[in-house]
Amino acid sequence: MEGVEGAAAAPTPRPPRSSPGTRSSSATASTARRRSPRGSPADRPPDGDDTLILLFLCCHPVLSPEQQVALTLRSVGGLRTGEIARAFLVPEATMGQRISRAKRRIRDSGVPFRMPAPGDRDARLAAVPHVLYLVFGEGYTATAGTRLFRGELAAEAIRLARTLHRLLAVRAHLLEMSGDAAGRGRCTGRRPGARTASPSSATSTAARPACDTRGPDAGMVRGAAKRPGGSVGA
Repeated sequence: MEGVEGAAAAPTPRPPRSSPGTRSSSATASTARRRSPRGSPADRPPDGDDTLILLFLCCHPVLSPEQQVALTLRSVGGLRTGEIARAFLVPEATMGQRISRAKRRIRDSGVPFRMPAPGDRDARLAAVPHVLYLVFGEGYTATAGTRLFRGELAAEAIRLARTLHRLLAVRAHLLEMSGDAAGRGRCTGRRPGARTASPSSATSTAARPACDTRGPDAGMVRGAAKRPGGSVGA
């Protein structure tokens, strides 16, 4: 993610969380921090989560909605270009070019690696819920690979949705569901599921970890993508 890394031009936040779902974003953010001067603590999220900064960086308005989603899935979600291409129903070469153009635009714009001001933050929120929903969907039913369920991706989407709600007082459209969504996790399964020849078979269903996609946290991600305004990638 050289283009995203090269765009960083501000503070040095604390190291990001280390978890299977954040390896790609941690590597990108680490490079960004090394290239950035030290800034004010106000430029950082309250819990020092660099992934949140990276998420907003990828959703910068200099990018088209399609570029925002693709770049975030690559940088924050850690999906490969081929996986993202399948989600968008486009050739892998086309998606590769889209991601490359997005990285160049971020680099050329000189966007600093820091939390955006409240006004800019609100402008970027239009893309964020859709991105989280797509990351969650890829985690729950993977489009490629031997594992049907990629728990680290689903868990990361839920974690970021919680973080946005808790730290940024995100508007109600990020929480289109009943109950206290940020309070409980339902996607707790971690045992890998093997993909079978027939994804709808009983074997494939049995291989899926115990993950309640109707639970509050999953609903927070799913409901956010159903708010008025259309679907990203259309």
